[in-house]
Amino acid sequence: MKRVSDRFRSLRNAKGLTQKDVYRLTGIHIGRIEAGNSNTTVSTFSALCMFYEITFGEFFDGIETK
Repeated sequence: MKRVSDRFRSLRNAKGLTQKDVYRLTGIHIGRIEAGNSNTTVSTFSALCMFYEITFGEFFDGIETK
């Protein structure tokens, strides 16, 4: 879960957005996800990938597995 939360944080930062920006634009409380305090449903995960304009595959390609 830590790697997923870190990846979402990285995507948000790369777009120059705050957590508040993401919430305002998507209605998704990204702060809970980034903190690892919330399990992400497939529908939320899909919505965030669409928001960041990436596929599921691209999302996971960006996660270090070391």
